[in-house]
Amino acid sequence: MLDVSNNPHAWLLPYWSDLKRQSFFARLAPELQAGALAAALEADYPAKAQEIREWNMATRRAMLAVLDMALAARPATREIELWRVATEQRDVRCVAVYLPAGVDLRLLEDGEMTRTELFTDGLTLQSRSREWRAALVRTGWREQTTKG
Repeated sequence: MLDVSNNPHAWLLPYWSDLKRQSFFARLAPELQAGALAAALEADYPAKAQEIREWNMATRRAMLAVLDMALAARPATREIELWRVATEQRDVRCVAVYLPAGVDLRLLEDGEMTRTELFTDGLTLQSRSREWRAALVRTGWREQTTKG
């Protein structure tokens, strides 16, 4: 099973990664980098974008450093496929989706969400994921190779 991050800021990494890929971004002052992060979040998470705009200088520098270190430690991804199972005509994927409130564990059957549970730590999430997979396998589903 793939590793799920316990970093509470993991949901920000895809946005931060996109910004860091811009050639000029590293030369921006921290105030402008934080502003760009807030602007990138605005459409998806307007309240979180406003929080970032309100960071004081010390918080801004610390959070940008935390994001840089987290990005260096692991790939930036919004969703991780943990496993998949199938029957003759049906396919179920289990994914972990990083959100501001934690990590959402989801079962998707043919792309439609059939089950979801929010977690604040990766170990509990992985334990529940194993329970869900075992329950499906016990009822005749076959494990498949993940694409994530």
